Amino acid sequence: MNTRFILPAFFALIAAGFGIRDGLTQDAPAVAPPGEDARRLNRLYAEFKCKCPKENWTRTLAGCFEPCVDPQKDLVRRLVAEGLSDEKIRRRMILDAGTEQVLARPSSLPNYIPYAIFATLGLCVLFVLRHMLRQGRTEGCLDDNSELERRTTGTPMDARIEAELDKLKD
Repeated sequence: MNTRFILPAFFALIAAGFGIRDGLTQDAPAVAPPGEDARRLNRLYAEFKCKCPKENWTRTLAGCFEPCVDPQKDLVRRLVAEGLSDEKIRRRMILDAGTEQVLARPSSLPNYIPYAIFATLGLCVLFVLRHMLRQGRTEGCLDDNSELERRTTGTPMDARIEAELDKLKD
């Protein structure tokens, strides 16, 4: 068997089956924008939501891979090429969508999650230390004089233990 023809045919069938061939034939910009414009476009794509009714304002232009997003992306590209400022582009996108839902406002909650975890862990450590300190204390805190008296006037069992220890030392 000749594998030179089988492998390309196999990959062509896979590409056609998954629709990759259609994606390759779509109109794409002939020249990619320069580096600064590409970064600006990516940032702007992340600032606006797709107005497709299937997604119900849940995806940004950068995160939507449906063909419904192409008109909005083309509009952003055209506005950037015209040299409009970011604020003017925002106003134009609101006018185009007819609502301010097109603006993707990031939530600040994820920024506070690490601080909340750190504070919770800190409080847990304080409670554990406090509990350990309370367990280590005796109910009647003895001062130095009462400790000395207890040692000199020990019980008979203490005297016996001391005598046994003295025997072991010898």
